[in-house]
Amino acid sequence: VTLPADGTAEVTIQPGYVSLRASGTHISSGSPDTSQGSSQTMVVGSSGSNTTRALLQFDSRDIPSGVDVTSALLEMWTNATSGALNAHRLTAMWNETATWNNAIPTTGAWATAGGDFDSTVADASTGGGSLPHWDQWDLTGLVEQWLASDVPHQGVLFKYGSENGAQPTLLYAADGFSRSIALRPRLLVSYGSFIYSMATFQWEYLSSLGFLLFGFDSVFGATVAMMVNWTAG
Repeated sequence: VTLPADGTAEVTIQPGYVSLRASGTHISSGSPDTSQGSSQTMVVGSSGSNTTRALLQFDSRDIPSGVDVTSALLEMWTNATSGALNAHRLTAMWNETATWNNAIPTTGAWATAGGDFDSTVADASTGGGSLPHWDQWDLTGLVEQWLASDVPHQGVLFKYGSENGAQPTLLYAADGFSRSIALRPRLLVSYGSFIYSMATFQWEYLSSLGFLLFGFDSVFGATVAMMVNWTAG
Protein backbone atom coordinates (compact mmCIF):
# COMPACT_ATOMS: atom_id res chain seq x y z
CA VAL A 1 0.00 0.00 0.00
CA THR A 2 1.35 3.43 -0.94
CA LEU A 3 0.28 6.18 1.45
CA PRO A 4 -0.21 9.79 0.36
CA ALA A 5 2.42 12.33 1.29
CA ASP A 6 2.17 14.10 4.63
CA GLY A 7 -0.51 16.77 4.60
CA THR A 8 -2.38 15.42 1.58
CA ALA A 9 -5.47 13.38 0.76
CA GLU A 10 -6.18 11.28 -2.32
CA VAL A 11 -9.40 10.52 -4.16
CA THR A 12 -9.89 8.18 -7.12
CA ILE A 13 -12.79 9.11 -9.40
CA GLN A 14 -13.85 6.14 -11.49
CA PRO A 15 -17.18 5.17 -13.08
CA GLY A 16 -19.27 2.86 -10.89
CA TYR A 17 -22.39 0.73 -11.10
CA VAL A 18 -25.26 3.20 -10.74
CA SER A 19 -24.07 6.52 -12.08
CA LEU A 20 -21.13 6.42 -14.44
CA ARG A 21 -19.58 9.63 -13.08
CA ALA A 22 -17.84 10.04 -16.42
CA SER A 23 -18.76 10.47 -20.06
CA GLY A 24 -16.69 8.96 -22.84
CA THR A 25 -16.87 8.20 -26.53
CA HIS A 26 -14.82 8.31 -29.71
CA ILE A 27 -15.52 10.10 -32.98
CA SER A 28 -14.29 9.12 -36.45
CA SER A 29 -13.95 11.06 -39.67
CA GLY A 30 -14.70 7.86 -41.61
CA SER A 31 -18.15 7.68 -39.98
CA PRO A 32 -18.80 11.37 -39.34
CA ASP A 33 -22.42 11.02 -38.25
CA THR A 34 -22.16 7.77 -36.25
CA SER A 35 -22.25 7.87 -32.45
CA GLN A 36 -20.06 5.44 -30.48
CA GLY A 37 -21.18 6.38 -26.98
CA SER A 38 -22.32 2.85 -26.11
CA SER A 39 -19.05 1.24 -27.19
CA GLN A 40 -17.11 -0.89 -24.69
CA THR A 41 -13.89 0.75 -25.87
CA MET A 42 -12.64 4.23 -26.64
CA VAL A 43 -10.59 4.37 -29.81
CA VAL A 44 -7.83 6.66 -31.05
CA GLY A 45 -6.20 6.22 -34.44
CA SER A 46 -5.13 7.65 -37.76
CA SER A 47 -5.20 5.04 -40.49
CA GLY A 48 -5.38 6.01 -44.13
CA SER A 49 -8.09 8.62 -44.55
CA ASN A 50 -9.82 7.80 -41.25
CA THR A 51 -8.98 9.73 -38.09
CA THR A 52 -10.42 8.74 -34.72
CA ARG A 53 -10.27 10.73 -31.49
CA ALA A 54 -11.47 9.93 -27.95
CA LEU A 55 -13.44 12.25 -25.66
CA LEU A 56 -13.59 11.88 -21.88
CA GLN A 57 -15.05 13.95 -19.06
CA PHE A 58 -15.08 13.23 -15.30
CA ASP A 59 -17.55 14.61 -12.81
CA SER A 60 -15.38 16.60 -10.41
CA ARG A 61 -17.88 16.78 -7.52
CA ASP A 62 -15.88 14.23 -5.52
CA ILE A 63 -13.06 16.79 -5.25
CA PRO A 64 -13.81 19.18 -2.35
CA SER A 65 -14.03 22.84 -3.28
CA GLY A 66 -11.26 25.17 -2.23
CA VAL A 67 -8.53 22.52 -2.00
CA ASP A 68 -4.96 22.81 -3.23
CA VAL A 69 -4.57 20.16 -5.94
CA THR A 70 -1.04 18.76 -5.85
CA SER A 71 -1.49 16.04 -8.48
CA ALA A 72 -4.17 14.94 -10.95
CA LEU A 73 -3.39 11.92 -13.11
CA LEU A 74 -5.80 10.58 -15.71
CA GLU A 75 -5.30 6.90 -16.55
CA MET A 76 -6.80 4.63 -19.23
CA TRP A 77 -6.30 0.87 -19.48
CA THR A 78 -5.27 -0.92 -22.66
CA ASN A 79 -4.25 -4.44 -23.61
CA ALA A 80 -2.24 -3.30 -26.60
CA THR A 81 1.07 -1.61 -27.28
CA SER A 82 0.19 2.07 -27.33
CA GLY A 83 1.63 5.10 -29.03
CA ALA A 84 2.11 8.54 -27.52
CA LEU A 85 -1.18 10.44 -27.42
CA ASN A 86 -1.80 14.11 -26.71
CA ALA A 87 -4.50 15.26 -24.30
CA HIS A 88 -6.22 18.55 -25.16
CA ARG A 89 -8.78 20.57 -23.19
CA LEU A 90 -12.18 20.42 -24.87
CA THR A 91 -13.81 23.84 -25.30
CA ALA A 92 -17.42 22.95 -26.18
CA MET A 93 -20.26 21.10 -24.49
CA TRP A 94 -20.85 17.55 -25.77
CA ASN A 95 -22.36 14.28 -24.67
CA GLU A 96 -21.92 10.58 -25.43
CA THR A 97 -23.99 10.86 -28.60
CA ALA A 98 -21.30 13.11 -30.10
CA THR A 99 -20.06 12.38 -33.61
CA TRP A 100 -17.26 13.75 -35.77
CA ASN A 101 -19.65 16.40 -37.10
CA ASN A 102 -21.78 17.14 -34.05
CA ALA A 103 -21.06 17.78 -30.38
CA ILE A 104 -24.69 17.09 -29.49
CA PRO A 105 -26.41 15.77 -32.64
CA THR A 106 -29.90 16.92 -31.64
CA THR A 107 -28.88 20.52 -30.96
CA GLY A 108 -25.64 21.55 -32.60
CA ALA A 109 -22.48 20.89 -34.56
CA TRP A 110 -18.90 21.37 -33.48
CA ALA A 111 -17.48 24.71 -34.61
CA THR A 112 -14.85 22.56 -36.33
CA ALA A 113 -15.57 18.97 -37.33
CA GLY A 114 -13.59 16.53 -35.18
CA GLY A 115 -14.15 18.39 -31.91
CA ASP A 116 -13.51 21.85 -30.49
CA PHE A 117 -10.37 21.84 -28.37
CA ASP A 118 -7.50 23.98 -27.16
CA SER A 119 -4.52 23.43 -29.45
CA THR A 120 -2.20 23.53 -26.43
CA VAL A 121 -1.23 20.01 -25.35
CA ALA A 122 -2.21 19.50 -21.69
CA ASP A 123 0.03 16.41 -21.51
CA ALA A 124 1.21 13.50 -23.65
CA SER A 125 1.38 9.82 -22.76
CA THR A 126 4.71 8.09 -23.25
CA GLY A 127 3.36 5.08 -25.19
CA GLY A 128 4.72 1.56 -25.09
CA GLY A 129 4.79 -0.33 -21.81
CA SER A 130 4.27 -3.97 -20.87
CA LEU A 131 0.91 -5.57 -21.65
CA PRO A 132 -1.64 -4.88 -20.36
CA HIS A 133 -1.01 -1.46 -18.81
CA TRP A 134 -2.40 1.93 -17.88
CA ASP A 135 -1.48 4.94 -20.00
CA GLN A 136 -1.22 8.12 -17.95
CA TRP A 137 -1.61 11.87 -18.47
CA ASP A 138 -0.71 14.52 -15.89
CA LEU A 139 -3.63 16.97 -15.86
CA THR A 140 -2.79 18.75 -12.60
CA GLY A 141 -2.80 22.23 -14.09
CA LEU A 142 -5.98 21.61 -16.05
CA VAL A 143 -7.88 20.20 -13.04
CA GLU A 144 -6.82 23.24 -11.01
CA GLN A 145 -8.25 25.48 -13.74
CA TRP A 146 -11.53 23.54 -13.78
CA LEU A 147 -11.95 23.70 -10.00
CA ALA A 148 -11.18 27.42 -9.94
CA SER A 149 -13.67 27.99 -12.81
CA ASP A 150 -10.89 29.61 -14.82
CA VAL A 151 -12.02 27.57 -17.83
CA PRO A 152 -15.23 25.56 -18.38
CA HIS A 153 -14.95 21.87 -17.48
CA GLN A 154 -15.79 20.22 -20.83
CA GLY A 155 -13.38 17.30 -20.53
CA VAL A 156 -10.42 16.14 -22.59
CA LEU A 157 -9.85 15.08 -26.20
CA PHE A 158 -7.16 12.48 -27.02
CA LYS A 159 -5.44 12.41 -30.40
CA TYR A 160 -2.16 11.71 -32.11
CA GLY A 161 0.09 14.72 -32.45
CA SER A 162 0.45 13.93 -36.14
CA GLU A 163 -2.65 12.50 -37.79
CA ASN A 164 -1.05 11.58 -41.11
CA GLY A 165 -2.73 8.22 -41.61
CA ALA A 166 0.20 6.12 -40.45
CA GLN A 167 -0.56 5.70 -36.72
CA PRO A 168 -1.90 2.46 -35.20
CA THR A 169 -5.43 2.23 -33.84
CA LEU A 170 -5.49 2.12 -30.01
CA LEU A 171 -8.33 0.72 -27.90
CA TYR A 172 -8.92 1.68 -24.27
CA ALA A 173 -11.50 0.37 -21.78
CA ALA A 174 -14.41 2.82 -21.90
CA ASP A 175 -16.41 4.38 -19.06
CA GLY A 176 -19.04 1.66 -19.53
CA PHE A 177 -16.57 -1.25 -19.86
CA SER A 178 -18.59 -4.20 -18.53
CA ARG A 179 -15.83 -6.82 -18.17
CA SER A 180 -14.30 -5.05 -15.19
CA ILE A 181 -15.29 -1.81 -13.50
CA ALA A 182 -11.76 -1.63 -12.09
CA LEU A 183 -10.41 -1.15 -15.63
CA ARG A 184 -12.57 1.82 -16.51
CA PRO A 185 -10.88 5.23 -16.91
CA ARG A 186 -9.90 6.87 -13.63
CA LEU A 187 -8.77 10.24 -12.35
CA LEU A 188 -6.36 10.11 -9.38
CA VAL A 189 -6.34 13.39 -7.47
CA SER A 190 -4.13 14.38 -4.53
CA TYR A 191 -4.86 17.55 -2.58
CA GLY A 192 -4.33 19.32 0.74
CA SER A 193 -6.02 21.84 3.05
CA PHE A 194 -9.54 20.51 2.96
CA ILE A 195 -12.79 19.98 4.80
CA TYR A 196 -14.83 17.06 3.44
CA SER A 197 -18.23 15.92 4.64
CA MET A 198 -20.65 13.20 3.61
CA ALA A 199 -23.81 12.44 5.60
CA THR A 200 -22.66 12.13 9.25
CA PHE A 201 -18.94 11.92 8.39
CA GLN A 202 -16.63 14.92 8.46
CA TRP A 203 -12.88 15.21 8.33
CA GLU A 204 -10.61 18.20 8.92
CA TYR A 205 -6.85 18.26 8.94
CA LEU A 206 -3.88 20.60 8.90
CA SER A 207 -0.84 18.30 8.98
CA SER A 208 -0.13 14.62 9.60
CA LEU A 209 0.48 12.29 12.48
CA GLY A 210 -1.24 9.24 11.05
CA PHE A 211 -3.56 8.08 8.29
CA LEU A 212 -7.08 6.86 7.63
CA LEU A 213 -7.93 4.47 4.81
CA PHE A 214 -11.56 4.87 3.84
CA GLY A 215 -13.60 3.61 0.88
CA PHE A 216 -17.26 4.20 0.13
CA ASP A 217 -19.86 4.18 -2.62
CA SER A 218 -21.16 7.70 -3.05
CA VAL A 219 -24.81 8.57 -3.55
CA PHE A 220 -23.98 9.09 -7.22
CA GLY A 221 -22.89 5.47 -7.66
CA ALA A 222 -19.18 6.08 -8.04
CA THR A 223 -16.66 4.07 -6.08
CA VAL A 224 -14.46 6.50 -4.17
CA ALA A 225 -11.33 5.56 -2.23
CA MET A 226 -9.60 8.01 0.07
CA MET A 227 -6.37 7.83 2.05
CA VAL A 228 -6.17 10.77 4.44
CA ASN A 229 -3.27 11.96 6.58
CA TRP A 230 -4.68 13.44 9.77
CA THR A 231 -3.85 15.23 12.98
CA ALA A 232 -5.51 14.11 16.19
CA GLY A 233 -6.50 16.59 18.80
